Amino acid sequence: MVGAIQLPYYNSFFSIWQYRDAILGGGIDFLRVVGESCPICGRRGCYREITGYFRGVIELFPEYREGEVLIARFQCVAKARTFSLLPIQLIPYHRYTAASVVAALLLAMEHSRSLFAVSEKTLDVKSRANGYLLLAWLLLLVRGLRRAHHWLQKRYGLSGVRSAKGRGPAEWLAELLAYLTALLPRASPEIGCELAKVISVYAHETARFLFGVPSQERAARPAR
Repeated sequence: MVGAIQLPYYNSFFSIWQYRDAILGGGIDFLRVVGESCPICGRRGCYREITGYFRGVIELFPEYREGEVLIARFQCVAKARTFSLLPIQLIPYHRYTAASVVAALLLAMEHSRSLFAVSEKTLDVKSRANGYLLLAWLLLLVRGLRRAHHWLQKRYGLSGVRSAKGRGPAEWLAELLAYLTALLPRASPEIGCELAKVISVYAHETARFLFGVPSQERAARPAR
């Protein structure tokens, strides 16, 4: 049986740090965010807020910043299962913000550098983002965009997107660039707001994360 689940909290905060200040200051009405019906059992009023947890966060642009943010957590009274609300600025099971992940890969494409060259020469040494991590991010983003392709093509012109046929980073980067060109016309390292809009609308309409695999989907995967 699936245990705790993660739900996307689509919001209009400019940054993850604005979200942090708002939740710590009690400025978020979670009853309005979640709604009256419990996301787990569907009954009205059948959930309660419980103690949340702090999660480490790293942001790379416009400058390196590291800290912790509080994640709201709730429990379904009927089934005694918990669910949390993960802000759309974050990716399930990843410390780096979604905007940081995308911007780091944009740098690699903008300067025609290898993933290792970008990590060593461009990113803050404190970020601990090496070439292997950037490669993992590349696969993470492309897989998420492929998964959402049917939804995205109804709203954006994806005619220029071609699935990478090779296994090398260059082919995956070309596919990612085609997606980002369609989704973020003004793509640059300062793409946090534009990216958040895409992720937020997707989360609002599908109740899913654009990037990453939440706990309930991990639990549903067959063992290998």
